[in-house]
Amino acid sequence: MSDRITQPYAIPTGQPIPAPFYYASSFSIQATANDFTIVLQDTIPISDGTGVSGDTELRRPVAIIKLSPQSAKDFSSVLHEAIQKYESLYNVTLVTDFSSEPNK
Repeated sequence: MSDRITQPYAIPTGQPIPAPFYYASSFSIQATANDFTIVLQDTIPISDGTGVSGDTELRRPVAIIKLSPQSAKDFSSVLHEAIQKYESLYNVTLVTDFSSEPNK
Protein backbone atom coordinates (compact mmCIF):
# COMPACT_ATOMS: atom_id res chain seq x y z
CA MET A 1 0.00 0.00 0.00
CA SER A 2 1.27 3.45 -0.85
CA ASP A 3 2.04 6.04 1.81
CA ARG A 4 0.97 8.71 -0.66
CA ILE A 5 -2.17 10.68 0.24
CA THR A 6 -4.52 11.02 -2.69
CA GLN A 7 -5.81 14.55 -3.12
CA PRO A 8 -9.32 15.08 -4.51
CA TYR A 9 -9.54 16.37 -8.05
CA ALA A 10 -9.65 20.17 -7.85
CA ILE A 11 -12.14 22.00 -10.04
CA PRO A 12 -11.45 25.70 -10.47
CA THR A 13 -14.08 27.91 -8.85
CA GLY A 14 -16.86 28.84 -11.24
CA GLN A 15 -16.07 26.05 -13.69
CA PRO A 16 -18.50 23.26 -14.60
CA ILE A 17 -17.74 19.81 -13.26
CA PRO A 18 -16.19 17.83 -16.15
CA ALA A 19 -18.55 14.86 -15.99
CA PRO A 20 -21.36 13.60 -18.22
CA PHE A 21 -24.87 14.86 -17.49
CA TYR A 22 -27.87 12.55 -17.84
CA TYR A 23 -31.57 13.20 -17.38
CA ALA A 24 -33.83 10.33 -16.38
CA SER A 25 -37.58 10.27 -15.94
CA SER A 26 -37.66 6.64 -14.83
CA PHE A 27 -35.31 3.94 -13.59
CA SER A 28 -35.06 0.27 -12.80
CA ILE A 29 -32.98 -1.43 -10.13
CA GLN A 30 -31.42 -4.88 -10.14
CA ALA A 31 -29.64 -6.35 -7.13
CA THR A 32 -27.25 -9.21 -6.55
CA ALA A 33 -25.33 -10.22 -3.44
CA ASN A 34 -22.41 -8.06 -4.60
CA ASP A 35 -23.91 -4.94 -6.17
CA PHE A 36 -26.90 -2.87 -7.17
CA THR A 37 -27.37 -1.81 -10.77
CA ILE A 38 -29.52 1.26 -11.44
CA VAL A 39 -30.56 1.78 -15.06
CA LEU A 40 -31.57 5.40 -15.66
CA GLN A 41 -34.14 5.76 -18.43
CA ASP A 42 -35.81 8.49 -20.42
CA THR A 43 -39.22 8.05 -22.00
CA ILE A 44 -39.87 9.01 -25.60
CA PRO A 45 -43.24 8.97 -27.42
CA ILE A 46 -43.90 6.39 -30.12
CA SER A 47 -45.91 6.94 -33.29
CA ASP A 48 -49.17 5.01 -33.56
CA GLY A 49 -49.01 5.13 -37.37
CA THR A 50 -51.12 8.26 -37.69
CA GLY A 51 -48.94 10.54 -35.62
CA VAL A 52 -47.47 10.66 -32.17
CA SER A 53 -49.60 8.89 -29.60
CA GLY A 54 -49.47 10.16 -26.03
CA ASP A 55 -50.53 6.71 -24.82
CA THR A 56 -47.39 4.85 -25.86
CA GLU A 57 -43.85 5.44 -24.70
CA LEU A 58 -40.51 3.76 -25.14
CA ARG A 59 -38.14 3.65 -22.19
CA ARG A 60 -34.64 4.35 -23.49
CA PRO A 61 -31.68 3.60 -21.19
CA VAL A 62 -29.42 6.64 -20.81
CA ALA A 63 -26.96 5.55 -18.08
CA ILE A 64 -26.09 2.62 -15.85
CA ILE A 65 -24.89 3.11 -12.27
CA LYS A 66 -23.37 0.25 -10.26
CA LEU A 67 -23.07 0.55 -6.48
CA SER A 68 -21.88 -1.74 -3.72
CA PRO A 69 -24.66 -2.66 -1.27
CA GLN A 70 -23.04 -0.37 1.32
CA SER A 71 -22.87 2.58 -1.10
CA ALA A 72 -26.45 1.90 -2.25
CA LYS A 73 -27.66 2.10 1.36
CA ASP A 74 -25.73 5.35 1.95
CA PHE A 75 -27.06 6.77 -1.33
CA SER A 76 -30.61 5.85 -0.34
CA SER A 77 -30.26 7.56 3.06
CA VAL A 78 -28.72 10.73 1.64
CA LEU A 79 -31.31 10.91 -1.16
CA HIS A 80 -34.18 10.39 1.32
CA GLU A 81 -32.85 13.24 3.48
CA ALA A 82 -32.45 15.52 0.43
CA ILE A 83 -36.06 14.85 -0.63
CA GLN A 84 -37.33 15.63 2.88
CA LYS A 85 -35.42 18.94 2.81
CA TYR A 86 -36.82 19.75 -0.66
CA GLU A 87 -40.39 19.06 0.48
CA SER A 88 -39.88 21.20 3.58
CA LEU A 89 -38.22 24.07 1.70
CA TYR A 90 -40.93 24.23 -0.98
CA ASN A 91 -43.80 23.23 1.33
CA VAL A 92 -44.85 20.35 -0.93
CA THR A 93 -45.36 16.63 -0.59
CA LEU A 94 -44.08 14.77 -3.62
CA VAL A 95 -46.52 12.04 -4.66
CA THR A 96 -45.70 9.59 -7.44
CA ASP A 97 -47.46 6.56 -8.86
CA PHE A 98 -44.95 4.38 -7.01
CA SER A 99 -45.07 6.15 -3.66
CA SER A 100 -48.88 6.26 -3.65
CA GLU A 101 -49.36 2.53 -4.34
CA PRO A 102 -51.23 0.68 -1.58
CA ASN A 103 -49.07 -1.35 0.82
CA LYS A 104 -45.94 0.78 0.24
